[in-house]
Amino acid sequence: MIERRKFLNMVIKAGLMVPFLRTFSPKHSWHEFLPDDLIETLKQTSSEKPKIITPAKTLTIYNTHTGEWLKKCTFHANGLFIPESITMINQLFRDHRTGNAHLIDEKLLLLLHSLIHKLDTHKPIHLVSGYRSQATNTCLHENSSGVAKKSLHCKGMAADLFIEGVSHKHIQKTALALKAGGVGRYAQFVHVDTGRVRRWGMPAT
Repeated sequence: MIERRKFLNMVIKAGLMVPFLRTFSPKHSWHEFLPDDLIETLKQTSSEKPKIITPAKTLTIYNTHTGEWLKKCTFHANGLFIPESITMINQLFRDHRTGNAHLIDEKLLLLLHSLIHKLDTHKPIHLVSGYRSQATNTCLHENSSGVAKKSLHCKGMAADLFIEGVSHKHIQKTALALKAGGVGRYAQFVHVDTGRVRRWGMPAT
């Protein structure tokens, strides 16, 4: 047997109550013809807010070291992250030197999606560096002053990237405007992460 609340939802959505209510004289209230508990249920049902379905979020990423692609990968839909897509992203972002993969911060994926949206481009993200194992980061740190000893790459919270046809400076300025974490511009790429908001590298102006 259908519950009263579900039945009322069906009736209201179908608009079947409209002709029913119009049959009564303006001198009388339709409340007079319904039991109190039914009136209360109608009031509650009519005040319920409709569910908002958020648009799906996708990313197209090319790994410059492995030559691998993720094309229009839907990683978030209906307010939820998609486990299968996250697994593929983790693999694409892996340390190409050691083959080690790591869970990529979901906030980083949302940042990248927002960055592409704000840039208003359909071109792919070229990933220069995603996750780094501690061993890889230590080696790079010892040979370059531009690599932090405690890099957020080691936590899956950072990405070095560029987009063909879009200047590094434009990417930098757009990322800074998002205020979602750190942004650093280098000659070959732009670094973004989900740490505290900060900037470094080549100037944005």
